[in-house]
Amino acid sequence: MTRFIPIALLLLITACEVAIEHQDAQPLADELLAADKAFADLSQRTDPKQAFAAYLAPNAIMIPRAGDPITGFDRAIASFGDTPGFELLWQPQQAEVASSGDMGWTWGRYQVLVDGTQVSNGKYVNIWVRPEGGEWKVRLDMGNQEPE
Repeated sequence: MTRFIPIALLLLITACEVAIEHQDAQPLADELLAADKAFADLSQRTDPKQAFAAYLAPNAIMIPRAGDPITGFDRAIASFGDTPGFELLWQPQQAEVASSGDMGWTWGRYQVLVDGTQVSNGKYVNIWVRPEGGEWKVRLDMGNQEPE
């Protein structure tokens, strides 16, 4: 029986540490969700190209519905082109952040409109990074379109 006491104490300490880490991560998750909402708002107020230019990390990767991954900031921004009437709207739903505080993810639902008409919709996941003392930036952007 006395052999199990150290093991029980170790398990209790580990459980407490995990609970503390999870509790400390919630304010960061709220901050990340707010960043994604600000990103979405900027896209709606301006256009997707400007919003992505403000929020993509320099080493970003975008995984489009069709085709190869688009790597790097410049290539990702160029992929938007200049289609008149193109809108990308999204509604962030949830965020989580690693206990290290420098990486997290958000997911939500998106809609693509051209001249005000919805042409597709689906769900997305963004992986975010934050350098120490810096702002959250999207490292990976990926979506999946709902069937038509």
